Amino acid sequence: MKILDKLFQIATVGFSAFMAYKFLMAYHAPEWFAVAFGGGLFVISMLLHSLIDELVEIRRKLNQKTEQ
Repeated sequence: MKILDKLFQIATVGFSAFMAYKFLMAYHAPEWFAVAFGGGLFVISMLLHSLIDELVEIRRKLNQKTEQ
Protein backbone atom coordinates (compact mmCIF):
# COMPACT_ATOMS: atom_id res chain seq x y z
CA MET A 1 0.00 0.00 0.00
CA LYS A 2 2.86 2.40 0.72
CA ILE A 3 4.16 1.95 -2.83
CA LEU A 4 0.80 2.94 -4.31
CA ASP A 5 0.63 5.96 -2.02
CA LYS A 6 4.11 7.07 -3.12
CA LEU A 7 3.26 6.57 -6.82
CA PHE A 8 0.07 8.59 -6.43
CA GLN A 9 2.04 11.30 -4.63
CA ILE A 10 4.62 11.46 -7.43
CA ALA A 11 1.87 11.59 -10.06
CA THR A 12 -0.04 14.43 -8.39
CA VAL A 13 3.06 16.49 -7.64
CA GLY A 14 4.39 15.86 -11.14
CA PHE A 15 1.10 16.99 -12.65
CA SER A 16 1.19 20.18 -10.58
CA ALA A 17 4.75 20.90 -11.72
CA PHE A 18 3.79 20.23 -15.35
CA MET A 19 0.81 22.57 -15.12
CA ALA A 20 3.04 25.29 -13.64
CA TYR A 21 5.40 24.79 -16.61
CA LYS A 22 2.53 25.01 -19.11
CA PHE A 23 1.14 28.12 -17.39
CA LEU A 24 4.49 29.90 -17.57
CA MET A 25 5.01 28.88 -21.20
CA ALA A 26 1.54 30.21 -22.08
CA TYR A 27 2.59 33.62 -20.78
CA HIS A 28 5.79 33.55 -22.84
CA ALA A 29 8.22 33.02 -19.98
CA PRO A 30 11.69 31.85 -21.01
CA GLU A 31 11.76 28.07 -21.30
CA TRP A 32 14.71 27.70 -18.91
CA PHE A 33 12.73 29.59 -16.25
CA ALA A 34 9.60 27.50 -16.77
CA VAL A 35 11.59 24.25 -16.53
CA ALA A 36 13.49 25.43 -13.45
CA PHE A 37 10.31 26.62 -11.75
CA GLY A 38 8.40 23.41 -12.51
CA GLY A 39 11.34 21.26 -11.42
CA GLY A 40 11.86 23.28 -8.27
CA LEU A 41 8.17 23.02 -7.44
CA PHE A 42 8.37 19.25 -7.89
CA VAL A 43 11.43 18.87 -5.66
CA ILE A 44 10.13 21.14 -2.90
CA SER A 45 6.72 19.45 -2.91
CA MET A 46 8.27 15.98 -2.69
CA LEU A 47 10.52 17.10 0.18
CA LEU A 48 7.54 18.54 2.05
CA HIS A 49 5.55 15.33 1.52
CA SER A 50 8.47 13.28 2.83
CA LEU A 51 8.80 15.55 5.86
CA ILE A 52 5.10 15.22 6.62
CA ASP A 53 5.32 11.42 6.29
CA GLU A 54 8.23 11.35 8.74
CA LEU A 55 6.42 13.59 11.22
CA VAL A 56 3.34 11.36 11.07
CA GLU A 57 5.52 8.31 11.71
CA ILE A 58 7.20 10.00 14.70
CA ARG A 59 3.82 10.97 16.11
CA ARG A 60 2.56 7.41 15.68
CA LYS A 61 5.59 6.05 17.57
CA LEU A 62 5.14 8.59 20.37
CA ASN A 63 1.47 7.69 20.69
CA GLN A 64 2.38 4.00 20.98
CA LYS A 65 4.88 4.77 23.75
CA THR A 66 2.38 6.82 25.74
CA GLU A 67 -0.27 4.08 25.47
CA GLN A 68 2.06 1.49 27.00
